[in-house]
Amino acid sequence: MMKRKLFESLGMKSMVILGIILTVVFMLITFINIADESRALLKMQSSAAQQFGDSVLVAMRWPMLTGEQQIVQLQFDEYAREEGVSVIHLIDAGGIIRRSTDPGLIGKRSRSKLEFSNKEVYGFERRIRNGKIVFSKIVPIYNEPKCYICHGQRQKVLGHLRLAFDWEQVLGTLKSVRRKNMTISFLGLLAITLSAGLFLLRTVIRPIEDLEAGMLRAARGNLSQKLKVKGRDELGSLTGMFNEMTAQLGNLIEEEKKLRLQEQAQARQLANSVSLLNATLESTIDGILVVDNQQKIRAYNKQFLKLWRIPEEIAASGADEALLHFVKDQLQNPRFFLEKIRYLYAHPEEESFDILEFKDGRIFERFSLPHKIEDEIAGRVWDFRDVTEKKTAELELRKKMAELEKFNRFVVGRELRMKELKNEIDALKLKLKKNEKNQI
Repeated sequence: MMKRKLFESLGMKSMVILGIILTVVFMLITFINIADESRALLKMQSSAAQQFGDSVLVAMRWPMLTGEQQIVQLQFDEYAREEGVSVIHLIDAGGIIRRSTDPGLIGKRSRSKLEFSNKEVYGFERRIRNGKIVFSKIVPIYNEPKCYICHGQRQKVLGHLRLAFDWEQVLGTLKSVRRKNMTISFLGLLAITLSAGLFLLRTVIRPIEDLEAGMLRAARGNLSQKLKVKGRDELGSLTGMFNEMTAQLGNLIEEEKKLRLQEQAQARQLANSVSLLNATLESTIDGILVVDNQQKIRAYNKQFLKLWRIPEEIAASGADEALLHFVKDQLQNPRFFLEKIRYLYAHPEEESFDILEFKDGRIFERFSLPHKIEDEIAGRVWDFRDVTEKKTAELELRKKMAELEKFNRFVVGRELRMKELKNEIDALKLKLKKNEKNQI
């Protein structure tokens, strides 16, 4: 467990990343140094070969002009004893070895892989006889006026001088230098890595571990702690912000506790209010339905379901459209019923009152007004009251009143006629009396 925690720690990851970066950097530096040393060594060897080749050409120029070929061969035999010289060939234009430090190769064709041209070339080759790697340089021998007597003027290059130097010793020296550079680089890398690791551990890892431990204590509820700020860098700033954050969190938790107590009290008060409201809704004889601005059912009482004879599952679905579809066929004029509803939904600020007549003879009063929450219209409240008995009683009363009025008109008319008849009788009696007097 400790081993796994160690390898998963930020410090170990940082050390590994730092070690990889430093290793890559030092390897690049080492390889660049080795490449520079190789190039310098190659340049130095090429320069030495150039100087040696020039001296060979100068030394053999006069014997070749005078035709003293034996002296030329003696010179080659002398060069063979030079340290570092592997082989020197004097090759004619046809590629045949005419003079050599190795007499056994005279008269044979040169097997050099380097190009025989009108310019100097150099490169590395492996000798066929002993398999050693040699540094070869091919130097063209140009035709001169003094050579025209023997060779004529057409040939530009009379032949080539091949100089081959033992490269094994140079490679040994180069390997020694490489090992030395690699050793120095490794030791330097190790020293820098350890120093950087200790510096990183002291200035970064330990403050981060302290901060991590503080965060763990804070997560467990200890918000009163104060971490020590050990510097003015980013970690010190982060530690200071952590202390400020824990202090603010402590204050927020205290405020949250107070708010929670207030919310609990308000929740209890709201629950009591809702309970009282539900009791009020259920105690009224009216059917109440509350719909929001999206025509979704928000509240209703049992009297509403009873008046409209609606199953509980349809109302519980929350879709006002489902209710309308269920109840419209109960009415004598469903078109008027639906048009009025759609008009009020389109004009949420208006109030409405009308009478609904059912096919079975029932009569409802429908009253509707906006449902407001803090002066904002949140939907619509529908109030339905069964006034069938009231309307029936009113109709019966109107009928009785009409009959009474008719009877009253009959009685009054009769009395008036009787008075008229009485007056006529009185007038006839008076006329008879007058006639009787006149007759007497």
